[in-house]
Amino acid sequence: MVTSPPYNLGIGKFKASGRYKGDNWFAKVASNAYPDSMPEADYQDWQRRFLELLHGIVRDGASVFYNHKIRHSKLEAISPMLWLPGPFKFRQEIIWKRPGSVAQNARMFIPCTERIYWLYKGDNFTFNNRPETKGLSDVWEIAPVKNTHPAPFPPELPRRCIEACSRRGDVVYDPFAGSGSTIIAAEIMNRNCLAMEIDPSFCDQAIIRWQRETKQAAVLEGTKKTYAQVSRESLRSKRSKGGNED
Repeated sequence: MVTSPPYNLGIGKFKASGRYKGDNWFAKVASNAYPDSMPEADYQDWQRRFLELLHGIVRDGASVFYNHKIRHSKLEAISPMLWLPGPFKFRQEIIWKRPGSVAQNARMFIPCTERIYWLYKGDNFTFNNRPETKGLSDVWEIAPVKNTHPAPFPPELPRRCIEACSRRGDVVYDPFAGSGSTIIAAEIMNRNCLAMEIDPSFCDQAIIRWQRETKQAAVLEGTKKTYAQVSRESLRSKRSKGGNED
C-alpha cells in the first residue's frame, strides 16, 4: 500500500501573512481541498482506527508506505509517530525532500520535507534487492507535481515504493487516491491498483491522468461505457435537472 491521508491542516481557516499576505494560494487550496479541520484528538483517533482496519485486510508480508509530515500547532511539533505504527511493524523512515512549502507560522524555519513511513505486517516483507533499489538512500529529493489537487505527490514517489516492495502483477492499494499518483505508478510498474477516493473531481483527475499515461480509454465496470460516455451522460443529466455543470 502507498497512500497519503489528509493532514488535518485546517488550511481553509488559515489567514496568510508575511510574504504570502495577499496571495490567493490559500483560497485556491481551500476551494479544492477536503474539510480538513478535525479536532486533533479526533484526527489521530481516526488514523489509529484506519491502521487497525487496514491491518485486518492486508496479507502477511505486505508493506505500507504512509506519507505524512511534521505539523505544528500551539508552539509544538506534532509527529505522525504519535499514532504510528499502530498494529504494524516499523521498518524505516524516509525523508521526502521537496522545495520549501508555506510556513503557516512565521516564527519557524521554512519546512521543506515530508515523511514516508515504511510499515509492514507479519515477520517479513518483500524487498527487491536490485541495484536500482539498493542504490537509494533514505532521503528522496523529488520535485512535486502541479494539478488542481491541493497536495498531489509525484508518481515517482509511489513508483519507488512499489518497485522496492512488490512484484510484477501484485496488487497495490491506495485508500486516499487523490488525483491518482499511485494508480499511475502502479501502471508504470505493471502492478494492479485498487484505489479509493471520495471526491468526484479528484476521481475525474485520476481517470484523465490514467488515460493520458496509458493511451487507453477508462471503462466503467459492469456497463462497458467509457469515461467519456459516462461524463457526457452525467452532464446531460445535470442540465436536464437544472443542476450545476461543475
